[in-house]
Amino acid sequence: MIKKLKLLLKRDFIKSFLTLFTGSVIAQAIVFGITPILSRQYSEELFGVFFTFSAICMIMHVLAALRLEVAIVLPEKDEDAVNLVVTGFFVVVAVTFVSLILVVFGQQIFYWLFEEEELNKWLVALPISTFFIGIFRLLTSWNIRKNQYKEISLANIHKSLFMSAIQLGMGVFSFNYFGLIFGLIGGQIASAMYFIHKNLKELFSLKNHISFQRMKALLIQYKAIPIYSTLNDFLNMVSGQLPLLMLTPIFGLTATAWYGMANRIVSTPTGLIGQSVSQIFYKKASDCYNQKSGLYQLVISTYKGLLKVAVIPFLFFAFTAPFIFRVFFGEEWEEAGKMSQLLLPWLFLAFLNAPVSGIFTVINKLKPMLIYNIVLFIFRFATLYFSQFYFRDLDTAIFLYGLVGFLFNAFFAIYIIYLSKKAEDGF
Repeated sequence: MIKKLKLLLKRDFIKSFLTLFTGSVIAQAIVFGITPILSRQYSEELFGVFFTFSAICMIMHVLAALRLEVAIVLPEKDEDAVNLVVTGFFVVVAVTFVSLILVVFGQQIFYWLFEEEELNKWLVALPISTFFIGIFRLLTSWNIRKNQYKEISLANIHKSLFMSAIQLGMGVFSFNYFGLIFGLIGGQIASAMYFIHKNLKELFSLKNHISFQRMKALLIQYKAIPIYSTLNDFLNMVSGQLPLLMLTPIFGLTATAWYGMANRIVSTPTGLIGQSVSQIFYKKASDCYNQKSGLYQLVISTYKGLLKVAVIPFLFFAFTAPFIFRVFFGEEWEEAGKMSQLLLPWLFLAFLNAPVSGIFTVINKLKPMLIYNIVLFIFRFATLYFSQFYFRDLDTAIFLYGLVGFLFNAFFAIYIIYLSKKAEDGF
């Protein structure tokens, strides 16, 4: 009976994964496919502004719903889950308003941080991005809860189609200055509106179960998530985006463009698998933890599967990256290919860890993860900060940054396996 249940879970996992993976392949293939064209339409400086703006947006996206989207999957009843959706919506509105105030009154702060006037002109779009990504994240979790993986795939495809069409179209008609960031915002709006169109009727049918009293009770019940998970993800996101935030004032926009392109090209194919596995793993890990069985085996099997998938592509790219960048994106981007080689060991381990990191939320071990992310942030910041004084060499700074990421992710993988085994023994 147990063997049959495990086989059923495995088949269900694979079916859900393939649904998400197929959608991700199409979505990312669209973005990946037009990048060689965009790299010739837009200058390195414009890409530098775009990647820096994207980094700021990604940091704000973590704060958009204060990670309440994570909690939507957890309650047993949809009546409780819909209250979390509504609570998350109010949080998104509040965070969007705060970001608007920050943009209006914090122009000098941003200029002091990045020393780039062109970036400041685009910060007015930050609240728009924060709002629609916040809605997108909330409804993504609702669809995960309802096992509507096809809808998630279609929403991601909408995002890529609209973003790519705007970026490509504006490049063709020589509106280069506006194209990259307009496309990004357009894609975010399109994906959020698709979810609203598909889910609003279902959510509205549960309106009688929504109450401020229940919202308050659930917020108290899951208070660790907006407190610790938000801090964890915020620190993790900031430390992961540090090169895009710090390279411009140290080495200039071109260096930021090289790093952004290197990270984007490596992360695009790995993200196809990682994001799909992450969304399904979180649901399965929650089920295993509630059923008090199978958590450790789920972690091990997920690591093994990701390892088998990733080894050969990463090794191939490690030897051919400069050539690939030169041929597909132009000779001026060859340096980005060399930079990606320095990042690959870290990105490889990060690819393995990212899908299973949700286990910290499942087993309520967010405090240790917070400590980990604080220490990681300190080391990464120190690496880039002191590189400008002791090395003044871009490759050395990127190598050391990648080395810190590799060492911390190696420890992280061991710790995840240890925690899953300990939780399994405690059932």
